[in-house]
Amino acid sequence: MPVKLPDGKAKIWTPNKTTLKKLATVFGDDTDGWLGKRVKLSILKQNVRGEMRNVVYGEAAVQPLTDQLQPNLR
Repeated sequence: MPVKLPDGKAKIWTPNKTTLKKLATVFGDDTDGWLGKRVKLSILKQNVRGEMRNVVYGEAAVQPLTDQLQPNLR
């Protein structure tokens, strides 16, 4: 997935194992069903091989219940 970082750089984002597990918990194990789903990305500083780097993590961007279309419950 192409992403634009806060410093303006464009980068291809590939989810790490932690993110994949989080997404599978919400979206299911069949990744074909993930098409069209929204993911919220966060950038965290993390020690990677002895160097502090920006690491991109993702989580399912699920709309709050009040934002979703609700059936008329009468």
